[in-house]
Amino acid sequence: MKLVDNCNFITPIKLAPPLNKNIQKKLVFSPIKIKRKLAKIKKEQNYKELIKNDQTMKGRFWDVSPFFKKKQQKIKKSIKILNDDFDNNNNNNNNNNNNNNNNNNNNNNNNNNNNNNNNNNNNNNNNNNNNNNNNKLLKIFENLSSKLIKYEDILKHRNNKKKIKKKLIKNTLRLKNQTKEISENIFIKNSAEKIKNIQINKNQKIEFKMDNILKNKIKHEINQNEGKRKIKIKKIKKKISLFKIIDERGKQKLIKHFLNINKKYNKKRLHEECVYWKINPRTVNNWIKKPKKYLSVRKRKRKLSRIQELEVLKQSYLKSSDLQDLIRKKFNIEVSLSYISRMKKRNQFNKIESIWETISHQSIINNPNYEQKYLIAEEAKIFGIRNISRKYNIPKSTLSDWCRSNMLPSEQIKRLKQRGRKSNLTESELQDFKNWVLNQNRKGIICGGNECIDYLYQKYAWKPSKSSISRILKKIRISSHKTISKKPTQLQPNFHKKLENFKLELNKLVIDKTKKYPNFNIWVMDEKGIWNHHPSRRTYTSIDNPMPYVKELSNNQKDTIAATVSFKGEAKDLFWIKSKKASKTQRKVSGMNNEIMCDWADSFLKYAKRGDILIMDNLGVHHYSKGVQKIKDQGIKIKYLHPYSATHLSPLDNSVFKILEDKLRSNGGRRFANYFDKIETVNRLWKTITSKQVKNQFKKCELPYCRVKYSNKDDKDDKIILSRLIEDIINREEERQKRKKEKIKKKKKKKIIIKKKKKKKKKKKKKKKKKKKKKKKNKKKRKKKKINKKNKEKTSILC
Repeated sequence: MKLVDNCNFITPIKLAPPLNKNIQKKLVFSPIKIKRKLAKIKKEQNYKELIKNDQTMKGRFWDVSPFFKKKQQKIKKSIKILNDDFDNNNNNNNNNNNNNNNNNNNNNNNNNNNNNNNNNNNNNNNNNNNNNNNNKLLKIFENLSSKLIKYEDILKHRNNKKKIKKKLIKNTLRLKNQTKEISENIFIKNSAEKIKNIQINKNQKIEFKMDNILKNKIKHEINQNEGKRKIKIKKIKKKISLFKIIDERGKQKLIKHFLNINKKYNKKRLHEECVYWKINPRTVNNWIKKPKKYLSVRKRKRKLSRIQELEVLKQSYLKSSDLQDLIRKKFNIEVSLSYISRMKKRNQFNKIESIWETISHQSIINNPNYEQKYLIAEEAKIFGIRNISRKYNIPKSTLSDWCRSNMLPSEQIKRLKQRGRKSNLTESELQDFKNWVLNQNRKGIICGGNECIDYLYQKYAWKPSKSSISRILKKIRISSHKTISKKPTQLQPNFHKKLENFKLELNKLVIDKTKKYPNFNIWVMDEKGIWNHHPSRRTYTSIDNPMPYVKELSNNQKDTIAATVSFKGEAKDLFWIKSKKASKTQRKVSGMNNEIMCDWADSFLKYAKRGDILIMDNLGVHHYSKGVQKIKDQGIKIKYLHPYSATHLSPLDNSVFKILEDKLRSNGGRRFANYFDKIETVNRLWKTITSKQVKNQFKKCELPYCRVKYSNKDDKDDKIILSRLIEDIINREEERQKRKKEKIKKKKKKKIIIKKKKKKKKKKKKKKKKKKKKKKKNKKKRKKKKINKKNKEKTSILC
């Protein structure tokens, strides 16, 4: 059997004679305690020296867990002890034989031959006992040496650690039980003394030869199939772990690997290796051209001491170029920018500790956010702005500003105190301004930026900007919100049905009018207010009131206009109603009156004819006034809208007035110099509205409209327009009737299809029943035939 190198065996020594009871009493320690103490001596002296000399176990690249390393060491130690025991046993046998031979020669003259025989028998007995013990030790050594090789292979080529642990535990328990039987036959004192005297030479080392094993396997696989590599990537990654670029040492091994391939093989093979290792071939070419440059390891010297670096890094918030100038002034040393970046990486962990020390010794701060900002900025300087921005969800621009500036909490407070503007109003004046804004909201008057500027200029002779007003009001907990000119109301449950009924009644009325008055027209009238100073749609209110209700948009003078539009696309001239001095909140009736309605009726009858239709809101003046009776006397039909339906049916409220407001804001401006200036600008913009825009609004409201341009020159054009209009109205009703008929037809078809399916199912069931009946009949017939055949056979046999 081949033994492991640098190992010695120890032979078991003869048992000592049993101790007398009197001697045992004199002993202080029992033999069990002596065993335990001697076991500790083994671990402390002999085993520690083995671990110190095993330097090969340190600094390896392969991934082995500490559990497996300890198990390997225990197995090796047990082999070492057994080897020492084996060598000592052989030496003791030779010494005993020589001593006995000398004794026999001296006693030949004095003693008889009987004594010689007794000595020889004793020697033979000793040798037999020693040989039996040696055989047991050799068997144990075979098991240990074979298992050690297995465990080494398992650790290289496997990752299932749980299974390996179970196997190791089972095998170690078996080995302990086997060694106990032999250790009982060893005398404790003599063995302990010999273990103390063992001296392990430095050359006697148990080398862990993982490097050579891996390299030999790789060479064997590469030489197969004439240099063509056909190994899967997963297996190679497990076997080849040394060539990973973890350190400079691993990189040098990889460079040597490529240089050997360049000598032995072609460029194709080298290209395959580059693809496998995922390395750019240009880098490999640089390695081959200049191998000495890359194989030699550079060791940079520190230009600054550790203490000097820490002094510089206290001002790490500066740029690297500024730090370069600082080092030049303090220490008279020139340093590159790359040296500064390396210096920061070296001292990044020490720097974090110094940050917490400065905060602990710092004065008390009222706002804790200053400390957080300081810590985040220092982390960003060490670990990078991009990583810290993802960690804390802070934008990169803010972090870069924090890193540039000095973010100590005391200096942050100084900056904040220097910022801001001096307020032009005192606290009492601000309180008066707040009360004025809230009173305007209670009255239902809008309070925008321009109104606030006018108030402050009249009272305090100070004309601020809108941004300064918003800044002042935020301090008082007032902000701007969008206005609501009408309070929300609950609609009736039959509201949508009423709208549809209104449209149908109007269509029927149009059909009746065409028979009597072929050139009739449909008119829509509505009122709208126009301010001298057109206000904004937003007001300043308290934060608790986000949807303020406004009766009047401003205290300025407001005039009303009465606009009329036809379904042919005509937009007639506006009728102006001058307002009174009192505001809307102070008077009950506003805008249209009984007298004004009569004046408007006179202007309307100039271009209206008998048989026309007029649509108006559900306003009280529109129902009961002298002007309405004049219109009815002329043979014009008036149609009133349902309450809260103007936004759905009136083309003026729906979008025409909105077009006019947008034009006033863009072209005319928000302020008018005089009443005459207002009339000129509004009339000019009203004429810019086209007939196409008006017709589209009738179409949107689902009211009758004309598709062809209107012209008063020819009567034929009017007939064509009206005939098309009638067709549109009739087609709508016809389409509805067609849809109903189609639905009825579909239902009938479905019923017919369902009936056919049911009939088919019934037929299938009937067919199945018939088939079953036929099968039963055929079975009965077959049985009868069989029975008849049997009977015939029996009769034939009997005959």
